[in-house]
Amino acid sequence: MKIFNPKEHQECDCFLTTPTTGFVLTLIGENQTYSYDNFTLNRLIYVQRGYVEISCKDGTIVLLHEKEFVFVPIGREFSFKAHQDAVLITLNTLHIDYLCMRVSIPSLKKVQGTAYNGQYERMVYPANEAIERCFDSIEDYLNSGFCCKEMHMVKQREVFFLLRVCLSPEDLLSLFRPLFDTQSNFKATVLRLSQQVHNVCQLAQMMGLERAYFQRLFKSHFNTTPYQWMLQQKEEKTRRLLRNTEQPIKVVATKLGFASVSHLNDFCHKKFGKTAHQIREGALPDIVRGTEKSR
Repeated sequence: MKIFNPKEHQECDCFLTTPTTGFVLTLIGENQTYSYDNFTLNRLIYVQRGYVEISCKDGTIVLLHEKEFVFVPIGREFSFKAHQDAVLITLNTLHIDYLCMRVSIPSLKKVQGTAYNGQYERMVYPANEAIERCFDSIEDYLNSGFCCKEMHMVKQREVFFLLRVCLSPEDLLSLFRPLFDTQSNFKATVLRLSQQVHNVCQLAQMMGLERAYFQRLFKSHFNTTPYQWMLQQKEEKTRRLLRNTEQPIKVVATKLGFASVSHLNDFCHKKFGKTAHQIREGALPDIVRGTEKSR
């Protein structure tokens, strides 16, 4: 695919230099490993070519072959190992509310008779011809450097529509069942809302819970206090925005809830021993135009 007027495309407000949501192409060499540093998104992982092993932090190991896909919910930590050169296309999304105009994710809960034991082996599905064509077109877009947020949105809707028409209600329920698990739902809600707040009090309020009860519930799920967890998340997000984006440091400071660049620098110096500018200058971007490479 050839893009005419690429400069015009790249200067458009819809152009995504380093997309955090949408589709990402990941290349993993044979016997190499790859792991994410951010688990605050839902991911639909499709193997375009190759053969990979997914290892989850809970000990679950899944083998994913060419033209197969799997759903990994928000908060689930995992890594890849390629048994042969592999190309993955990952859909990163925060919200999954509707597969199409008529079928919502919560409506799948009404489907009866589908057993679920939490194992990822029950969530691996082969793609049919229509799904294959869809992901072929996504690969063409990403390889050409066409990275428009509207394209990501349209193709995401297309993927969900195809899942809706190509899988039975029972298979859809099995694929997305982790979203219905009580513990996963609490974690998923915390991860989603934590992107919108800057302190524990705000997070508890958005969860609709009294702060003392929220803190006890939080610790039972995360094995740490909300304050310590949010501080760790802030450190990771600070590193990620400074290292993997080209956003002006002033914009990064605002997104992170700092009153000024000076306050951001104080935080960075305390946590990392460097200023925000030093962190950015000393880092190589891990993501370039929607393509990730194994480390």
